[in-house]
Amino acid sequence: MGLLKTRGGSRQKLTASFGVVVIDAAEQLQSAINQADDLLYVAKRSGRNKVMSVKSPEWATNLHATAC
Repeated sequence: MGLLKTRGGSRQKLTASFGVVVIDAAEQLQSAINQADDLLYVAKRSGRNKVMSVKSPEWATNLHATAC
């Protein structure tokens, strides 16, 4: 977690989570976007400040949760 200093001088917590996919020529763009979105929510649910990809262990164990 990082801290972000605002113009007023206060400090805010800053987190970043990402869902990453690789697209090949045969894959549909919307399908890849949906998969990246699912991965993003898995990253957020598993503690934030994470990068999730299809090969991430959390993705395999949380796959059923993303279908909701």
